[in-house]
Amino acid sequence: MIAAGKWEVLHGDGSLSSGVLVRFTDRDTALGWYNSPEYQQLMDVRSIAMDVRFSLLDGLPAPTPTDEKRESE
Repeated sequence: MIAAGKWEVLHGDGSLSSGVLVRFTDRDTALGWYNSPEYQQLMDVRSIAMDVRFSLLDGLPAPTPTDEKRESE
């Protein structure tokens, strides 16, 4: 998948060159997850375990039935 568009860096080094995309249903859901107390309390542990960057990217295409099937495997 190619992800091009406006990236908003929420945390970390914006120059990292590899990563993982996690798809949320919408921007508010993504921000709700990122800002949740449950996730926020893991940040200290996460920072010790890995170098990380979190960015938001608006405008990924909606998943197709094939994408959804692949994600459930």
